[in-house]
Amino acid sequence: MVPLMPFLWPALVAATASEMFSALTKELAHLAAGHSSNSMVREPRWTTPNRIALELPSMRLREFSGGGDNIATLVCAPLALHDATLTDFAPDHSLVAALQMAGLRNVFVTDWRSATPEMRFFSIDSYLADLNVVVDELGGCANLIGVCQGGWMASMQANPSCLRSPIVYRLLGSSNW
Repeated sequence: MVPLMPFLWPALVAATASEMFSALTKELAHLAAGHSSNSMVREPRWTTPNRIALELPSMRLREFSGGGDNIATLVCAPLALHDATLTDFAPDHSLVAALQMAGLRNVFVTDWRSATPEMRFFSIDSYLADLNVVVDELGGCANLIGVCQGGWMASMQANPSCLRSPIVYRLLGSSNW
């Protein structure tokens, strides 16, 4: 008796590929018709309680303050591929919580918006202008922490006259720079 599995795997692969292609085609048809997909849009989940402190064209500024009135600490989160929850991923895996445990009580995170048709003419200057507005709203001075792609945004914003301590973090696994 010969096991049939080695002979059946090509059929199983073809069936799976067919299902994936069908789902992709359906999704593209919905997008072409102008319908948004509920399966693709989800609100990110945050570990640490926060509130939206400011809404700008390219971002929401999230406030994780614990009642402190000291200088603001602004975490410039990644803009693409990851959402800003990367900075507050899970219990015991949260940059926001670590900063708060270190005594920083006035913590904010840039929550960059996903691209929309209305944003098609945005340039890097649009994002930097919004980052500038945020620093101004935080009193003109801030501790700035850049994470991943937010690191180069932070380094472009790093004006010594308005920033207390620019710090750029590189995530494990990201390309060398």
